[in-house]
Amino acid sequence: MRIRDLLAALLVALACFGCQKKPPIIGDWAGTMKVQGISSNATLHFAEAGDFKIVLPLKRPDGKGVDCTLDGTWKMSGDDLSMNVTSVDMKPVGLTAQEAQLLAGIMEAQKAKVLADANKQPLTHLKWTDNDTVTIDNGSNPQEIRRVKGSS
Repeated sequence: MRIRDLLAALLVALACFGCQKKPPIIGDWAGTMKVQGISSNATLHFAEAGDFKIVLPLKRPDGKGVDCTLDGTWKMSGDDLSMNVTSVDMKPVGLTAQEAQLLAGIMEAQKAKVLADANKQPLTHLKWTDNDTVTIDNGSNPQEIRRVKGSS
C-alpha cells in the first residue's frame, strides 16, 4: 500500500512540474515581416527573463536603409503575447553621412511617437503550428515566424 501511495505522490509531483514548463516562445526566431509595406527578414529573441529584442533590416532594393532594433519586455498568458517596447534604435546601412545625420535628427525628434506607435497594440495572439512555427496575429497583419534551430 505504501508503494502505491508513493507512486501516486510521485505522479502528482511530476504532473505539477510539467505544468510549470517555460513558455514555448523563449529562444531565437526568424521570419519575413512587413513593416509599412517593406518586407524585412526579421530576427527575434525572447529571453526567459522576460525581455526581447527584434531586429528588422529595412532596406531599399539598392541595399541602403536602416537596421531597426526594438528592445522591451514580454509576458505570455495562454496564447496571448504581451509586449512593451522600451527602446527603438536605428542604425544606418549604406547611407551617406548626410543621410545618416538626417535620419538621426528625425529619430530624435520622433522618438516618443515611434515608441508610442510601437506600443499601440501590445497584445498579440499566437497561433501555433508546432513548437517551432507560430503565426503572430494582431488582427491586421498575421506573420509566421520559425524557431532558429538550436535555440530554446
